[in-house]
Amino acid sequence: MGSIDQGNSYIFPINSGDSFVGQYASTTNFSEILISVETDTKFTLTINFSSNGKDLGLTQNYVENTPSANAFIYRIPPLLRYFQVELLNTDTTNQLYLRLETLLKSVMIYQENNNAPATNVVITNPL
Repeated sequence: MGSIDQGNSYIFPINSGDSFVGQYASTTNFSEILISVETDTKFTLTINFSSNGKDLGLTQNYVENTPSANAFIYRIPPLLRYFQVELLNTDTTNQLYLRLETLLKSVMIYQENNNAPATNVVITNPL
């Protein structure tokens, strides 16, 4: 199961030296942040974490110095209650395209109920 986070997704190319800064979003009820980046330039992806959605608690940086024809995929656990995505175009050229998508994923465990027919299951969240 998952939900696209529109506040931390972006599709407009970024000029050299400029950045996209997303909005703080809650990670409550989610066990993974899945980010994909497709672009034709070098970039730095920064994930900001916050305990209150305002003040910076910690960051994780991913520096990509070689553009790729394939998507860069980042699987990140929610380290604090809120997160925010920043993408900086570190190349000397403007981007021709950018596809930055952030998906919040929840992990569900399906357990068969031994007292019911095999088609019935109990859904639990391990968090």
